[in-house]
Amino acid sequence: MRKKNRFIMIFAFIFLGCATDIDKIGQGSNFPYTDLSHINLPQGEQRFIEETIGISLVIPRAWRTTSLPGIEATSLRGPTENGFTPLMVFSVDDNFDGQLYVMIDLFLEELATIHGENFKLISRSNFATINGLEGEMLVVILTLHEFQQRQVIFCLPGEGKKTILLFCLISAEAEDAFDKRFYRIVETFEWLP
Repeated sequence: MRKKNRFIMIFAFIFLGCATDIDKIGQGSNFPYTDLSHINLPQGEQRFIEETIGISLVIPRAWRTTSLPGIEATSLRGPTENGFTPLMVFSVDDNFDGQLYVMIDLFLEELATIHGENFKLISRSNFATINGLEGEMLVVILTLHEFQQRQVIFCLPGEGKKTILLFCLISAEAEDAFDKRFYRIVETFEWLP
């Protein structure tokens, strides 16, 4: 129960924190870069490495790091497009002892209990990274104080008891306009050795 509640608390914090004016959240500009000379990345992309939680992703160069209070890992913020600013937040659990789908079932059950009619599951589907790591992708809408947020959540296993939730956040008004972009970024996900 404690492990499940940790994800719920992080999820609630992310929702509450991102319902505020995104421009008030601290924005950094220093990415940890790797030598990309041996990697054939499309022009305008870079590999982001977050050593704190041991992950990497390929992201557009226009994205920036940002720090959110209470969140250990660096988060990512995309540029504002048509009035919408995408945000990506990571949550790693090193102690979940069970199958990934069980954790996701518990997570969704708890969200429904906490948020009631303000929570709507749009879709739940299988997902795999380019390197074949299999997990799930959730799309949910949460409403809080008349603000609706669309969250595309990627759930992936790690070694042993490790799991990660990658929260991709945008106003629900954007509908699915950013879903493919989030998918394309997360499919490049890798755990660091």
